[in-house]
Amino acid sequence: MGSKCFVRSSSVASVIQLGVGNFGYVQPQLDLTGPLVPGGKLRYRLIGTHEQRSSYIDFVKPQASQFAPTVDYQVTDQLLLRYQGDWRQRNQLRYVSLPFVGTISGSGPRLPRSLFTGEPDQGDTENSGYLQTVVLEHSRGESGRTRVYARFNQNRFDQPSIAPRDVLADERTLRRRFNGFIESDRETVVGAQWVGRAEVGRTVHTFSTGGDASRWHYDSRFDRATVSNLDLLKPVYGAKPTGQFVLDDTRDEFVMSGAYVQDAMALTDRLTVLAGVRFDHLTNRTLSRVSNTSGESRDQQFSPRFGASYDFAPAFIPFVSYSRSFFANFNSGSLPARDKEPLGPQRGEQWEAGIKSDLSDRAMFTLSAFRLDRSNVPNADPTDPVFQVATGLQRSQGVELFGSMELTKQWSLLTSYAYTDARVVRDTRIAPGTLLDNVPFNSARVWGRWSMQRGQWTGRLNAGVSYSGAVRTSIATATVAPLMVPDFAVIDGGAALERGRIGVDAVLQNAADRYYFVRGAFGATGVVPGDARRVIITARVRH
Repeated sequence: MGSKCFVRSSSVASVIQLGVGNFGYVQPQLDLTGPLVPGGKLRYRLIGTHEQRSSYIDFVKPQASQFAPTVDYQVTDQLLLRYQGDWRQRNQLRYVSLPFVGTISGSGPRLPRSLFTGEPDQGDTENSGYLQTVVLEHSRGESGRTRVYARFNQNRFDQPSIAPRDVLADERTLRRRFNGFIESDRETVVGAQWVGRAEVGRTVHTFSTGGDASRWHYDSRFDRATVSNLDLLKPVYGAKPTGQFVLDDTRDEFVMSGAYVQDAMALTDRLTVLAGVRFDHLTNRTLSRVSNTSGESRDQQFSPRFGASYDFAPAFIPFVSYSRSFFANFNSGSLPARDKEPLGPQRGEQWEAGIKSDLSDRAMFTLSAFRLDRSNVPNADPTDPVFQVATGLQRSQGVELFGSMELTKQWSLLTSYAYTDARVVRDTRIAPGTLLDNVPFNSARVWGRWSMQRGQWTGRLNAGVSYSGAVRTSIATATVAPLMVPDFAVIDGGAALERGRIGVDAVLQNAADRYYFVRGAFGATGVVPGDARRVIITARVRH
């Protein structure tokens, strides 16, 4: 699915920049803004970018382009009409993963991370789409704001790939198969929001209410074929898929509507309380053109939300929150359940409590504990990972710590740490207590920055270490001994120098060029390596 971020108009200067780096990385970008007519009532912003590079993976050479215009029409001092567009195109030879055997396990030589396990002429993955949004906003300052919007989104994704299955007992012969996936989707959303502020006695209320309705169509066709094995130690390419057939050809339609009301109340100078509720209704229709079967489900839910904080002192501000969630289980990127029945919506319930502290104007930290329960969560089918199955109940709980410190006027330090225990709590196929895939118990980051000012020159140097603990490759293999991806730590860095309208940035990723793995992939038989060392230098000119 494509990104649904908004591109906002602003008064920032126009920028022209060019990024270059190793692996043939080149990325020019334009960010232009200004009035379309005298007087400033009609303004524009235009972002255009193109990226192309090779890769540390053999034969993989991604290319991507984006064109994003925004036009603002200030109808009156209080009424704004905005149009936002976003067109995207990306092409890349599909890379799935390396096999677990030969990289993390196995008695033979370690496979290079540059190894491509597909076929160079299998065809590029092509992803194209656009997003268009129209917004009408009426503002009356602090007393209230009304916003009405419509959004149109369309994408097409054509992905031929040759995916690894497993490695034979000789630890060098990789079994593979061809997967051809074509999907397209269309989404239409309309909605309205209102925010207002009022004082009732000594209490200050910030009310908000709104509603939205959407329709999402999703068509997908999945072809499969046989492909000859690959010798991992002496790969010879040129194999062609044979016996291609249609595994499934489906259409999904989601019709969703919802409304909410919320009140953020400043009850005293110290106590703030938020309370709200949302109601959602969802209709999900599915059709399999291969088996000529269809299904339909209807679901709805009230989702309350609550939060509170009390400002005992700047160094001690406890807070607590509770919320429920409800959203559709889109099948994007995979096929629905084998029985063709809709998976139904995913439901969640989250609790969080913690302390925020501003120890001084140079130091702050946040410590929180959380628990998130999710039911009906889609996961890869243990029999065939291109299909989905839904787990009964998953739970993630843990603690998070974030801190920032300005050690001197030049030196600052950012730190973060998270402990997450994520497991299956209830399911008919997966044993309770099974760890969720690709979620580490421990993750942390330490990042330091040095800044300087010399006349008209400003600059900074920064560096840091990111750590991620070991993760399970997939809960789809819950009936066998879990395959674990080892923990890793990566050093990154960067620098920047700026004078007036001219600036240069440098980014260094994986400075030690460490060979590590970030997660499991495609039914637990594969692992995805992290990026090799990358250096990107970007020069920009502001106008």
